[in-house]
Amino acid sequence: MTTPLLTVRDLAVRYPARGARPATQAIDGITFEIAAGETLALVGGSGCGKSTVARAALRLLEPDAGHIVFAGIDIGTLAAGPLRALRRRMQLVMQDASTALTPWMTVGALVAEPLEIHNIAVGAAADHAVRLLIDDVGLSAEFLERLPHELSGGQRQRVAIARALASGPELLVLDEAVSALDVVVQHEILTLLERLQRDRGLACLFITHNLALVQRMASRVAVMQGGRLVETASTVEFFLGPAHPYSRELLDAVPSYPQPIIP
Repeated sequence: MTTPLLTVRDLAVRYPARGARPATQAIDGITFEIAAGETLALVGGSGCGKSTVARAALRLLEPDAGHIVFAGIDIGTLAAGPLRALRRRMQLVMQDASTALTPWMTVGALVAEPLEIHNIAVGAAADHAVRLLIDDVGLSAEFLERLPHELSGGQRQRVAIARALASGPELLVLDEAVSALDVVVQHEILTLLERLQRDRGLACLFITHNLALVQRMASRVAVMQGGRLVETASTVEFFLGPAHPYSRELLDAVPSYPQPIIP
């Protein structure tokens, strides 16, 4: 692999005890790299820590141990101001866009907000940038004055992607970004993401439980079980013959469909 854009080494997050709930080691010893323009799929069962990895890698929550290096910068040592400046280069797209989009803000205002936060553009320049972003994710200008509840699930996710792209990131973290959508809309959003990645040279951390999407989207796969990485392999190697028993268990759980009968 070429020089990594993102390097995560021995990442650990422990959630403290709260009330009757004991302390929990959410993730431990997580190590992986992502090169510029590459997609790494992070897979595993529910509750294995995939989303915790995503948030800790972006320092949206503070890890208890480990090192995170983005574009040669150790982000674990950054104070709030420099971290905020760097964060424009790495963005998160969540599963449910309806919870990520402020309900009383129009689409235009939602996409413009990152431009203002990061001092990228204001006024007419921001309006022009917003129109370009909305067009790039496949929406027309008529959507600019709509509110999130007036959109379909796929349209909301397109707005969330446009908002993530507004700051000009080099890395997108896609946390189950299409799992709440029906299969037709999933295909449309994945096609959009493939084009955006190709056009913009984006690196992606693609978090999913759907192994069929992994085959389509990722060049490498990292498998999590119980808060730890148990296997990392190329996508081809993973589907030809995974090395870890849990990886084989995941593949065995994928439904197999009967082949059509040819008369």
